[in-house]
Parts: sequence; structure tokens; C-alpha cells
Amino acid sequence: MTADRTRLLRITLAWLAGNLVIGLCAIVPIAALDTLTYYLRALNGEDVVAPYGSAGARFAVVEVVVLSTVLLVATVLVNRRQWRRFRALRSVGFPALLLATLVPLALPFLWFWFGTDRTF
Repeated sequence: MTADRTRLLRITLAWLAGNLVIGLCAIVPIAALDTLTYYLRALNGEDVVAPYGSAGARFAVVEVVVLSTVLLVATVLVNRRQWRRFRALRSVGFPALLLATLVPLALPFLWFWFGTDRTF
């Protein structure tokens, strides 16, 4: 009984840590999106300057696409592996597991957004 609880705790902590790290890494493409908004605002004639010229806008788009794809693949792989190990939670259902996964993925972003002085 204790070995099962220890194993479940280890699985839960690995799942939580993996999702928190992925959520923390998601700040990078979000910051690139923030930079991209300056290019779009400069293109629309607002009173801002494009930070790095036209090459910077292309780089920001590539950065967002590549990093978002990598993070999406990492999220699927980490959670698929952990969900398979959560045999006791299979009765809960996929929507509940998905919701439980979105919370640790969003925590670093929410801390970044509300817990710091960083604003868009």
C-alpha cells in the first residue's frame, strides 16, 4: 500500500514538474508575440517603431511558430507518458485530466502576468 502511494506521488510530482517547466518555457513565444505586436502597430501607422527592422519581424514569426510547435509536442509527449502511468485516474476521464493539465501549464504564465510588473 505504501509503495503504491510512493509511486503515485512520484508520478504526480514528475507530471507536475514537467508541466510547470513547459509552462515556464511558454513565456518565450509569448514574449516574441509581444515583440511582434510592435511590428504590426508600426505597420498600421501607430506611433511606435519596429524594434529590429523587417528581418526582426520575420524572426519573431519564426520564433513563435517553432517554439510553439516544440512546446506543443513536448506537452503531448510528457502528458501522454504520465497519463498512461496514472492508471488510478483513468476513471476520471479525459476532460478532467486535460483540465488538470492546463492548470500547471498556465501557472507560470499567470504568475508572469499578474505576479510581476510585466504588462503588454
